[in-house]
This record gives sequence, C-alpha cells and structure tokens, in this order.
Amino acid sequence: MNEDRISKLPEVLILQILSLLPTKSAVVTSVLSKEWKFLWKMIPRLEFDSCDHKGELGTFSNNVCKSLLSHKAPVLESLHISFTFDSCDASDIGMWIGIAYAQHVRKLVLDVESKGPGRVFPLPRSLYNCEILETLRLTSCLLFLKDSSQVCLKSLKTLHLLSMIYDGSFLHLLSGCPNLENLLFNTSPGYARVAFFPISVPSLLRLSFRIQSCNGCSYVINTPSLKYMEIEAKHILEFRLIESVTNLVEANLYIEYISPMASENLLRSLTSAKRLSLELAPLEIKFPTGIIFNQLVHLELYTTREAWWNLLFFMLSDSPNLRVLKLINLENYWRDGFKSSGKWNHPENFPKCLLFHLETFTWEGYSKWLVQEEKKVARYILINAYRLKRATFSLTDMSSEESGELIQNLKKVRKASKSCKLMFK
Repeated sequence: MNEDRISKLPEVLILQILSLLPTKSAVVTSVLSKEWKFLWKMIPRLEFDSCDHKGELGTFSNNVCKSLLSHKAPVLESLHISFTFDSCDASDIGMWIGIAYAQHVRKLVLDVESKGPGRVFPLPRSLYNCEILETLRLTSCLLFLKDSSQVCLKSLKTLHLLSMIYDGSFLHLLSGCPNLENLLFNTSPGYARVAFFPISVPSLLRLSFRIQSCNGCSYVINTPSLKYMEIEAKHILEFRLIESVTNLVEANLYIEYISPMASENLLRSLTSAKRLSLELAPLEIKFPTGIIFNQLVHLELYTTREAWWNLLFFMLSDSPNLRVLKLINLENYWRDGFKSSGKWNHPENFPKCLLFHLETFTWEGYSKWLVQEEKKVARYILINAYRLKRATFSLTDMSSEESGELIQNLKKVRKASKSCKLMFK
C-alpha cells in the first residue's frame, strides 16, 4: 500500500500547495480523504476561469458563488475571476463582489475576455465601496461614476486598469482612493473617450501608463510623492506637473511623438531622478535650459530615433554625477535616414561626468549598420571618459569578419582611462 505522505505535511504547507492550483482543481481534492474534505475551504487565494466551465451553461456563476460562500479562511487574500461576456452578467458580478467583501478580500482581479473596444463589461456600483480592499485590477470593464461621492476605497494601495473605456469616471475613481500608491492604466485605439487625463493623487508613489491612441492626449499630473514613473505613448500634446516631484527615483519614457512644450515640461520633471531610460525623438524635443540632473547616476538611451545623439549630449552635459551609460539599438536596417538628420557636434561644455564619474559604458546592438555619426559617439566616449572602468559592446547582425573589423577599429581608439577594460559580446 502506498504511503500517504502529503497528508502528513503541515497544514500550512498543504494550503500553500492547494492555493497554487485553480480553485476548481483544489475543490476536487476534497474527495481524497476525510482530512482533505474541508482543507480547500481555508485557501487564502481563490481563482476562477469561465474557460474551465465550457459546456456547463449557467453553472460558472453558481460555482463561483458556492465556492465563495463555503470559504472559511479568516481573510480572503485574493480573488481572481476571469470570464467571458457570455458566462455571466452584471448581477452575477454584484453577487461575487458582495460575498468577497464580506469575506474581507484584500485583492480583487476581474479579467474580461474582450472582443474589442465596442464590448466592455459594466461594473456594479458596489465595487467602489470597500474600506479594506488593498489591490484592484480590472480588464475590459466599463467605469460608470457620476461623481466621486460614489467611491470609497480608503485602503486601496494598488489600482490597475487595463483596456478600459476611459471617460470622466476615471477622475472620480481616483478621487475616491485617498491612499493610492501604485497606479497603472493603459488604452488601445478606440478605448479612450477623452483626450485629457488629470491625475491628482498626492499619495501616489508609482505611476505607469501606456496610451496607444494616435490622437494627441494631454496629462496634468499632481503627484508630489512620486518615486517611479513609466510612460509609453504614441502622441503627447501636453504634459504638465502641478507640483514638482522631488522624490522621483526612476523614470522610463517611451514616446513616439511629443510636442515641444510637453517635452520641455517632461524633461524638467525628471531632474531629481537617479535612473532614466529614454526613447524620445530629439528632432521634436525642446531642450530646457538651466536644469541640472544632479542625482542621475544611471542613464539608458534608445538609439532608434534620428539625431538621437543630440539627446545624449544634452543629458551628458547636464548630468555631472553620471556613473553608468547604456545605449540600446533595436533596429539596424533603416538607418539611412540618419545620414541626413544632422551632424554630431562636440558639446560646447566638456561634460563633468566624463571627467570625474562615468565608470561603465555599454552599447547594445553595435553593428555595421550604424552611420558614421554614431561611431563618432563611441570614440568620443572612449577618448574623453577619464574614470571609465569598463566599456562593453554587444555586436549584432554581422559576420565574424565584419565584427572583427569593428572590434579592431574600437581597439585602436586611444582611451582616456588606462584602466578601462574593453569587452565585446
């Protein structure tokens, strides 16, 4: 007879194992033995997917309700429900939320399988009234709020809104989350009914948004406590900060087009950052004057835009304490346009970071396709970085003969730092 070793494990460990399973599978374990009959009811995290109930018309919502009502753990740490439009309706959502809130749920995830921007799921008002909910993630749902008085999410720390229909309700929702720390939202073409996004959350520490609309959007942001910001957008017309973000530690910006005024305001907002990752179009940027990135020690710059070296030398000139510089080339085959995008010129003022602080220089995607101006950048860094300890070039899309030629050309450069190690990958 095979020995039942699993049942001899500590109950806490068994519950951890069961919580890794889909809830439907965890419930099935109740038939294994008397000891297992009620164990699944103590699982702190429940997960349901209507795809697991295909062919069981009308049973998905009932199974979710029964499982929630049978739950006996003192706190429901997480409830994750994935469903299609055909598997339930708004009243079902209301029942699930009511039971989950009574179970003191801490994290709620509602993922709707969307068929496009024309189909989003309406949410019941009861969703917006829970004083203990800490994390809320919604996908392909419709917010419908007349004003912020309908929202009371005092404990909410994390809010993720994915593929939502955005209108005035977005502002009302944020106004009802006084302690929000982490906000992520995105849209695809057809989802945004507004072009103006006011984000006023004084407690916010982390802001990420991805806007794929080709129409220009405007952002007015009041987040004085912000530490991390990530922006991925096709078209930004306006970007304005109500208060400076003096606590900003890291920012990642990937923007296809940004108006000159918005770019100036955006760059001004980054002066306290310690780490930056930038993919911007220098030919469209208005570089602000009189600003210094005193805290910046790590800079990543994508070299996929024409005249990208203009942005690089703006950053080098105004980042006196920079220690790490990383250039990232993701495209090789369409750089002919770079040849007519302007000549590279030495910065008027010698960058202090090259003289005193830059220690690590990395170039990913260094290849034969780079235009002459880009190769001048590599030589300039090597010739003028007096404290450089390591320079690494990742070579791509070349034969061994072609890469060998590039390596020899770089080795011939007379480096300012005698201790610099030149590395190739």
